[in-house]
Amino acid sequence: MRDTEAAALRACAWMLCALLPGWPGRAAELASIEVPVWVEYRAGEEALARATLAAAEAAWPRLFVELGHAAPWTLDAAGAEVRGMRLRLGATPMGADGAMVEWQADVPGTPACDCSATVLVDRTTSPDSALLAEGVLHELVHAGQYAVDCTEAPTVYEAFALASLFHERPDSPVVRFGLREFQRFPERPLDLFTLDMPCDGLRPCFGYVLGAGLFPLFLVDRFAGGDPAALAGLFAACGQDGQTRVGPPHPRCEPANHPDWLEGVDLWLRSRGSSFPEAFAEFACARAVAGARDDGAHFTRGGELPEPALTHVHGELPAEGTLSLFELGSGYVELPLPAPAGLRLALEADPAAGWAASVLAWRAGQAVSRQGIEVVDGRAGLELALAPGVDRLLLVLAQLHDGQHAPDDMDYSQVRRVSYRVEALASAPDGGADGTDGSDGSDGSDRSDGAAQGCSTARAGSLGLLGLLLLGVRRRRPRLG
Repeated sequence: MRDTEAAALRACAWMLCALLPGWPGRAAELASIEVPVWVEYRAGEEALARATLAAAEAAWPRLFVELGHAAPWTLDAAGAEVRGMRLRLGATPMGADGAMVEWQADVPGTPACDCSATVLVDRTTSPDSALLAEGVLHELVHAGQYAVDCTEAPTVYEAFALASLFHERPDSPVVRFGLREFQRFPERPLDLFTLDMPCDGLRPCFGYVLGAGLFPLFLVDRFAGGDPAALAGLFAACGQDGQTRVGPPHPRCEPANHPDWLEGVDLWLRSRGSSFPEAFAEFACARAVAGARDDGAHFTRGGELPEPALTHVHGELPAEGTLSLFELGSGYVELPLPAPAGLRLALEADPAAGWAASVLAWRAGQAVSRQGIEVVDGRAGLELALAPGVDRLLLVLAQLHDGQHAPDDMDYSQVRRVSYRVEALASAPDGGADGTDGSDGSDGSDRSDGAAQGCSTARAGSLGLLGLLLLGVRRRRPRLG
């Protein structure tokens, strides 16, 4: 294992959002005079206690003042809820450089399904560890999340924490590790949760859960101009009033966790003229415009992102195949070059779920164009013309869900199949072969807030994709569960 890989695996221990009951007993206490933070420690741990306090003092104003995250609740020495954070040094299952957030109790003075919390830092961590400040920052993000809603399925906490670290710790090996693992398994559910470690490359591991932060990163880039402060409002949309019942496997909101985090994201998107199904379809495309394939128009730092694994790579046309995708998963089919004058595509998918499909075209010096394919009752087809100079073609297929998907159920077993066939056209379909139709290339989705335009859908004929011939006779928006 490479040194950087070992560092990433070790650092990943910081990210475990453990759901454990509160801790008994007291210890010596070191209090900040700058922010409401306390560190509890035993004799001989003074150096680590000071380093931990310094890390919390640095993170607090950034997270809870500048970025607007909700200030966490913790318990004071008498057991009463107060705004602030109590950290303690102790043993964790991860050993040195390990840390975890621990939920404690409902906060009775608020109407929300929130929790007070403490942060546990492994006492064998070196005071000079390069991971200490990053770990404290990560766990404080979790504690702030608990002050909004501590009753969601666990994936959302880790995903949003990694999204924060992406902005705050751009050189983090944990961020790189998590994003790589997520992009390695694009066919898996967006909300998959697993604690499997170490990562073997054959199945998702805990790194995948962290890397799901690419989705909130996309939403902030696409709909909030890339402002990291928007992450706080996006997560806040998932909160709800109710009473928190604290206990394993994790706290529960009564009478119900509504909205769950997928519904909350949908509410946030609808206030911005989109929806979860529409944004997920865009995300499935945008995550492919990354790394060496980045065009500078999708992610603010797209060149730093790994590309998703390809499901099929075809060397000639016609090309056909079948993909098995989980709910909220996506697949990528590389089509051969040189590109013909046009393409004819046909899709057939399990009609029990909603589907999104697109063709992406790369041309040197231009933003990647996307031609959406409407899938109705599991079927779709189109003919399109390709402008000269296309140097990459990618078919993107994504399964939405059947309208019943509930992240709180943590059911990641639903797999459905979609088949495709792509043929070459000797000449361009109606609309011309020059890749233009006299339009300005806009898809009508320009936003006055300056947000990144994501993987914008081209109108038929714009950006080199012409002649849309859909076979469906009616339009239907997939339901959100």
